[in-house]
Amino acid sequence: MAVATSNYVRTAAIGLILVGFIIGLLLTYEYARLAATGYKITRVKQEIAALQSANEKLQLEIAKLKSLERIEIIATTKLGMEKPRDKVQLVFINELEPAVRMAHYHSEAEENMVGQKENHPFLAALVRLFSDWALGAKAVEASQR
Repeated sequence: MAVATSNYVRTAAIGLILVGFIIGLLLTYEYARLAATGYKITRVKQEIAALQSANEKLQLEIAKLKSLERIEIIATTKLGMEKPRDKVQLVFINELEPAVRMAHYHSEAEENMVGQKENHPFLAALVRLFSDWALGAKAVEASQR
């Protein structure tokens, strides 16, 4: 019995040493992983700080490029523009009147063709296409000015 007990104690001691060694390895691995993650966090924080600094510099450059004084200097020196004189005359041209007349004509034509649409659907579509084109062209011209 003494031999069985000493073998049991020896096996238990070896098992405890092995379990302790494995736990030590796992703890070491976790601390190494934690340290690596800490280094990554530090590196990312440094990148963020560098990007924020670059962003602030770009914001300052945008503000400088947008300044009205700079734009005025470029306009007068490089582009050859001149400052307006004291008297400025604005001329407004009402070009929507032809478009309004065309819309009125279009609505009258539709009212007159109520009974005729069944007889000439192609003609009705052609009139609508032309009037929409004419109204669209006038509206585009007016919006571009």
